[in-house]
Amino acid sequence: MDTAVGLVNAYLHVNGYFTVTEYPVIESDPHGARSRTDLDILAVHFADAGQFVINGDKPNKTRVIPSDPRLNCPAKETDMIIGEVKEGHAEFNENVWDAAVLKTVLVRFGCCAWDRVGVAVEQLIRHGHARTDCGHRVRLIALSLKILHSRC
Repeated sequence: MDTAVGLVNAYLHVNGYFTVTEYPVIESDPHGARSRTDLDILAVHFADAGQFVINGDKPNKTRVIPSDPRLNCPAKETDMIIGEVKEGHAEFNENVWDAAVLKTVLVRFGCCAWDRVGVAVEQLIRHGHARTDCGHRVRLIALSLKILHSRC
C-alpha cells in the first residue's frame, strides 16, 4: 500500500470509517478482463457510529470520541467517501469521473441497485456528492497529506 494511502486510511479509521484501499475496478470484454482503474480509498461511516472509550469490560458512553469536524461526517446518516489520495496537491484522477467506474463501485458496495444507480452517479459527476435511493450520502473527496499535516 502506498504510504500516503496508508496514512489517510489510518486517519479515517480513527474517525469511525470502515475502509478499503486501492480498490480495483475490473472491466471485461470478449478477450478477457483487465484493470480499468483502482480507487485509492473507499470509506463508509454508518449512522450513529462513534468511537468510545472502554471502561473495563463495558463501554463508557460518556466518553464518545467524535469524528474530526473537517470530515463533515453526518451523525445520523450513512456516509460513503470515494477518495483520491495525493502526497502533494489534492486532485482527482480522471477515472474517478467515469460513470461506469462510479456505477460499479456503488453497486458493488450495496449502496444502489444497478437499475437505480444512474441518478446518484449523475449527481456525483455534476456536484461531487449525491444521495442514493436508499438514503446514503456519497462524496468524492481528494485528500492531500499536506492538508492533513498542516491541520493536525
